[in-house]
Amino acid sequence: MESNGLPVIDLTGWTDDDLASAAVMAKAFKERMDVIEKAAKATLEERMGEGTARTVTVAGRRVAVLKRTRAGSYGRYRVTDRAAYGAWLAAHGRADDTETEPVARDAACTDEYVKDVLAAEDTGEIPDGVKYAPPRSSTITAALDEELMPLLSERGLSAPVRRLIEGGMEDTAMPADTSARTPAGTSGDVFSDMGL
Repeated sequence: MESNGLPVIDLTGWTDDDLASAAVMAKAFKERMDVIEKAAKATLEERMGEGTARTVTVAGRRVAVLKRTRAGSYGRYRVTDRAAYGAWLAAHGRADDTETEPVARDAACTDEYVKDVLAAEDTGEIPDGVKYAPPRSSTITAALDEELMPLLSERGLSAPVRRLIEGGMEDTAMPADTSARTPAGTSGDVFSDMGL
């Protein structure tokens, strides 16, 4: 099974330490790659003509087609708050272009008030103009230390995380010897190996 064209990775056999390491390192690499992507696109935007495309190859293999779209000719205005715009129109002598509509008062817009209305109505229907936001799910977050980026080039990554970074997505099972570190023949810095 694939997700966005990439194989789904089963990490259930990993240790908690390796899972935590993978999560933090993925975030660190993602942040670094986001900076590289932004800089590369900004430079390419200066070099590529609008409406042009180029084939991208890595190690002699076509991997993508990069396109620069054409800029639009005209911007558009979109009213995002009809009440605020209506007030502006009225204040600028254009009251004939506005409507008088009932608007809920601030006190009636609180979560507690809406709960009371729903309890009193007892229909199970959410009133027009009200959206229910389910409670936030718990998440795993990583607060990266400033010292982490220099560590990306060191050889201390766990073997499973190293294999993921280097593209070994097919075999994510834990190796027999989990003390194994950087595979032979690499510099220990994936980005350095890529020339970045």
